[in-house]
Amino acid sequence: MSDKVKELLEIPQEFVRDGNQFMIRCTKPSQKEFAQICKAVAIGFAVMGFIGYFVKLIHIPINNILVSGYFDIADESQLQSIILGSRFWDLIVISPPVSSAAQG
Repeated sequence: MSDKVKELLEIPQEFVRDGNQFMIRCTKPSQKEFAQICKAVAIGFAVMGFIGYFVKLIHIPINNILVSGYFDIADESQLQSIILGSRFWDLIVISPPVSSAAQG
């Protein structure tokens, strides 16, 4: 019975010992290291933001074409004319929402 109690008490003691060793090894970054980390994170955020923006920019008109039933998908020549022609760019323009007061 005392062996089981010792085993149960050993688990938290080992956890505290490992935590203390970790805290002793950790060092506060210098101002130069901190600035470098901040720059890397900011560049990463900017790159991911631009990628998301461009994916969304391309996705919106393609989604409007496919979902809105703007054309028959079986007609390949019409698809090419929409993508290559000015009708494609007309789909990108998003008009502001009209309020109910302006309608009535």
